[in-house]
Amino acid sequence: LLNSSISADSCVREASTKSACCKRTCAATPISHPTTITRSVCYCLTRNIVGTIHIAADSVELDLNCHEIDGNGALWAIQASGQQDITIKNGLVRNAGQAGISLTDCKTIKLEDLSLTECNRAIVLDTCSEGKVNCCKAYNNTNIGSDDSTAVVSVLYSQNLEFN
Repeated sequence: LLNSSISADSCVREASTKSACCKRTCAATPISHPTTITRSVCYCLTRNIVGTIHIAADSVELDLNCHEIDGNGALWAIQASGQQDITIKNGLVRNAGQAGISLTDCKTIKLEDLSLTECNRAIVLDTCSEGKVNCCKAYNNTNIGSDDSTAVVSVLYSQNLEFN
């Protein structure tokens, strides 16, 4: 996935914010500020936030609800390590120093209907297995310090991942 969007153009709608296929369908536990998720439930952004969301529980669905997470230059805008059954969908992720979304040692992941911009890397999947990246778009990411100046997604030691 070099030098291009993560998904086919038919999957991404072009709006003024260039967000992905946004569908406001959220009826879950609300999030209105940066936080660490520690319970296994569905979460939904109620507004744009500035900061990082850490996922520290298994079986979490994070619906951005057509909102934006601005990492404000932090290493990540969304981060999880050692979790399983993680879904992140439906919004814009921007302005992260290392990666918009960083998943390490995670199993059964799903990234869907996302736009990622102004990050060093859009997505980093490190030692992850069994997952799907669907209908996502990465643009204007810098890749500073990267071995490959065109990559927008880093997949390291991961297996059984599907990209559409």
